[in-house]
Amino acid sequence: MKIPGLTPRNLRISISFIVLVALVIFLITFSKDTLIALRKINPVYFILLFMVWVVYAVFDGLKLKFLALSVGEENLDLFSAIKTIQIGIFLAAVVPFQVAGLPVQIYILSRRGISPGKGAAILTMRGIVSYGVIVLAMIFALKYIWPPESNIIRGVITYAVFVVIIVFIIYIVAILSPGIVPKFTKNEKIIKEFRILRETFLTFVKTSRKKELLLALIFTIISFLALTTIPYLLSRALSNAIPYLNSFIFQTILQGSLVFTPTPGGSGIAETAAYFLFRNSIKKEILGVFVILWRFFTAYLTALVGGIFLLREINVSENQEISQD
Repeated sequence: MKIPGLTPRNLRISISFIVLVALVIFLITFSKDTLIALRKINPVYFILLFMVWVVYAVFDGLKLKFLALSVGEENLDLFSAIKTIQIGIFLAAVVPFQVAGLPVQIYILSRRGISPGKGAAILTMRGIVSYGVIVLAMIFALKYIWPPESNIIRGVITYAVFVVIIVFIIYIVAILSPGIVPKFTKNEKIIKEFRILRETFLTFVKTSRKKELLLALIFTIISFLALTTIPYLLSRALSNAIPYLNSFIFQTILQGSLVFTPTPGGSGIAETAAYFLFRNSIKKEILGVFVILWRFFTAYLTALVGGIFLLREINVSENQEISQD
């Protein structure tokens, strides 16, 4: 299995960048008080954090499974759905411009009996549903956080809102008025992507079974709520409890800001945004540890598991090719 962009060099660069960002965040917040604060860690909450991560991953997988069911694809089991998503997250974290995730996910679904065209449609709809939940959560969050208490937080929120609005406009244009796209660009690939996005959305609306589609939306909300619980539990694990509402608001804003990022997996951007959002809620001596652990539970744990799944997929694919020869 050849994966575009996944080379040893790109992998080393991505991992080195992740480590560098974590080190910088840790060093600018480290003091002797950090060591004292670390002694107050409550390990019980780390068990809860892993449990919440499992809930997030399982319901994210259920979302994909029921989107497949909504269009009559019954061969996608829950484990394969989880595997497909987490492999995509791993590739998004290590491959520049996130170019490898979708093709590999389509390939994995095709090995489960789902045609490439329908696999692409299911994955595209997964993105639309996930994005819709983020938009609704952003509207709710802004009601409670605006106006922000500092210009830096205002900047983070403005960036997140800008990204969400731009993506929203792209979806609206693609679905309602794809014919205006050629007026702004002559790039045939971009024009084709807009057309495919519209056809995918309309196909799902017209042909999908609404019960399964509704369940996929409910599973998306549950998965998202699990993700917003992570900062709350982590703050309690570090004996620096924050209200759940703050956890929900900050995680929502961070999810919005990461809808599109120029760096693999949003590395650097996510940590910087989290540092400024949480710095008035989390004590400075523990803030660096908090941000690193937050990033681990909301992104890198999933990417790590996805990397393990990908290695297994590559081994299975190579063994099949050898047996066929």
